[in-house]
Amino acid sequence: MLDKLRKIFVLVIKKLGAFFRWYKNLYKGRAWYTKTILGFCSSIVAFFLYLGMVDINFLWLFGSSPGYFSGILDPQVSEASEIYSADGKMIGKFFNENRTPVKYDEVSPSFFKALVDTEDERFYKHLGIDPIGLFGAVKDAATHHGARGASTITQQLAKNMFRVRKNYSTGLLGKIPGLRILIMKSKE
Repeated sequence: MLDKLRKIFVLVIKKLGAFFRWYKNLYKGRAWYTKTILGFCSSIVAFFLYLGMVDINFLWLFGSSPGYFSGILDPQVSEASEIYSADGKMIGKFFNENRTPVKYDEVSPSFFKALVDTEDERFYKHLGIDPIGLFGAVKDAATHHGARGASTITQQLAKNMFRVRKNYSTGLLGKIPGLRILIMKSKE
């Protein structure tokens, strides 16, 4: 059994070596603009491969992610258990999170306006990730003028609803401080 695994490992290493030699040869003798286009395309492919590895928890490195059908389409939300007396009066609640569901129509439209105004001023101008806020947060962190958040309302919802910052969601790479936030933000 170990001999078979060793042979498979050696074969995989040889194939990876051949791939990297082929990739390196793509750049040899090419014009600068061709190298730039190849580098840009390679970065896009690497980014999507990274997102795929995070989603499937490749080699248990990234921790669990919510499943598309079970976690996103039908989320499990904790609600408080209410205890009523025989005459119908509520006498108490038991909860880990004190949540009471409300219908969308029961929420005042001014609540949504206030939420957008205070939490994500460009909410209607991006698709869930705010590039301007992201670059601003990176700039502030780099210049040490104080950190600010770059999470959009969409990211905050994902963080709170799917618990992407809990220990079971971090994986082996989540133990490394700099990589931990990158993995969590990728999931959000």
